[in-house]
This record gives sequence, structure tokens and C-alpha cells, in this order.
Amino acid sequence: KETISSQCERIRDAVQGLIKTYVTAFRVDFHIKDLFPPTNVSSKLASEVLDTVLVHVECLHRLSAGWTHDTYLVAGQLYHGTRPVGHPVLSKPTPPSRSLYNRVIFDCWLNFEGTSVCELPRECRLVLVVYGRSVTPATDGGEVGEITQVELGWSAIQLFNYDGVLVQGSSLVSVWPPGADK
Repeated sequence: KETISSQCERIRDAVQGLIKTYVTAFRVDFHIKDLFPPTNVSSKLASEVLDTVLVHVECLHRLSAGWTHDTYLVAGQLYHGTRPVGHPVLSKPTPPSRSLYNRVIFDCWLNFEGTSVCELPRECRLVLVVYGRSVTPATDGGEVGEITQVELGWSAIQLFNYDGVLVQGSSLVSVWPPGADK
């Protein structure tokens, strides 16, 4: 009986987390009350955080019907205005999962080594670019097929809110077409 109760609680928490993510990503005419506000949360000034910037990329949902690539990858880059901060970080190329609906499960961490949180300007944003990679078939001569990579879209998120607080937690972001300004 205890395991059923704990599993139901986990499902409820997961659904509430999904709704919270949806509410922060889209305009809705309702809000949800946090049933379990964080307790004993300590805050720290961003200027005191020496850790490097670390971002978790989970999934790419709702693939466009025209995206028929063999693998996909995400490139992350930090920007201050139009100027890059540090170096871009790449995920591993990942094939799409073919289940009820197509998605790409990256489940990877992008570690911006050499870029500490304390060094980030408060106007800094993270730009994630999605690339599709296709392998052309090998020729009769036995040569390995050529890999072509094409930018499919991008997304951006401000790293600090209007109060200068570092954004944390899950975010659901839209993918913009490559032609739109980053």
C-alpha cells in the first residue's frame, strides 16, 4: 500500500511540474499555487559563485515533418548582446527516437568550462542552436559517406531575471527558424 501511495505522489508531483513549466512558457489565464514552497533555501550573490555554467538539455519535442536527419545535436553559446561569451559547447549527435511521436532525447549536460557564473554579465543569455546531421551513402569506391550538417532552428533564454537573479529550474523553450535573428 505504501508503494502505491508513494508512486501516486510522484505522478502528482510530475504533473504539477509539467503544468508549472507550461505556465512559464506560454500565456495562460490562470496561475498555480505552489503547494510545497521551498524551505531553508539559502541564497548567494552571483558574484560569489565560482562554479562554471552548467546547463542540462533534455529533449527536442514536436520535430518538424521535414526533419528527416540521421542525428541531431545542440550547440550552446552564451552571449552578451551580440558578443559571444566563452566558447560554444556541443552535445553528442543523437538519433531521434521513434515511438508514439518523434522526439530527440539528448539528456546531456553542456558545461561551459572556463566561464564562471560570477563572470557573467546580468544581461547574458543562452542561445541553443539545433542542427540536423545526415550521412550520404558511401560511393562504390568504398569511401565513407559524407556528413552534412544544417541548422534547423534556435532558442534563447535570459540567464538572469529582471531582479538580477539567476534563472534555475526547467524551462520549455520554442525553436525559432534559422532565418530569425538570434
